[in-house]
Amino acid sequence: MGERRFNKKHKLSFDIEECEPKTMGGRIRYWRRKTGMTQENLAEGMNLSKQTISFYENDVTDVKASKLVDIAETLGIEVGWLFADQFAEKFAELNNEGISQLDDKEMCSIYHSLSSELQSVAAEQMRCLLNFYESQKKH
Repeated sequence: MGERRFNKKHKLSFDIEECEPKTMGGRIRYWRRKTGMTQENLAEGMNLSKQTISFYENDVTDVKASKLVDIAETLGIEVGWLFADQFAEKFAELNNEGISQLDDKEMCSIYHSLSSELQSVAAEQMRCLLNFYESQKKH
């Protein structure tokens, strides 16, 4: 059995291997259904039309990185879950190499090997980590 993940907000667990969809739209549909939302619910939560959500899910329209963050927040999931298969390969490489062994040059190399969408997500996650770190230093 694959690695188990847990979503605290929706109290659901899942097997990462059951995330079959290979396209971004398929993963959006998968997680929308998994969290019990309709296209209308998701569209309303994001101030978009149901047609736009349908276009995203059917890969008719590419989803901008900022919208992926909004989708994840509206669904109550981690944005990385929308990239499950794309991240899996990178994490496997890092686990084999040992992430604590990476220097700045290697981290930059990994970052630049990501797609522009993943670079945007990684940068946003880093900003969040830095903000958290700064807030912890003040306490």
